[in-house]
Amino acid sequence: AAAAPLIIGDERAWTEAPTRIYVTLKPDGKSGATATVRRQVLKVPAGSESAGAASWKGSWMFEEDKEKPAETLINLRRHPTRLTVLLARLENLSHTLAWTGNNGRGGVQSI
Repeated sequence: AAAAPLIIGDERAWTEAPTRIYVTLKPDGKSGATATVRRQVLKVPAGSESAGAASWKGSWMFEEDKEKPAETLINLRRHPTRLTVLLARLENLSHTLAWTGNNGRGGVQSI
């Protein structure tokens, strides 16, 4: 079987906690596809923290921090909960990103 198409993206601007985003596309057998979005924290090289935005050259050269677990994006509309209802009252869910650990099998870790 062929590997699923993969899109990889890094931060475009300075951030204190850079991440790398992986988007995996899986054809659904019809005319569309489903996507899994995973983000991995990157290791910031020593000295980069103090230099900040002035010396930003891009996070593409940073290594992944394997000690910190990757997070998976949750589709809040697919799994409605009381949290989803509350968030929908505060903001349009299409503007809200909720992340979980454990390959998408855990509860919401961060919003």
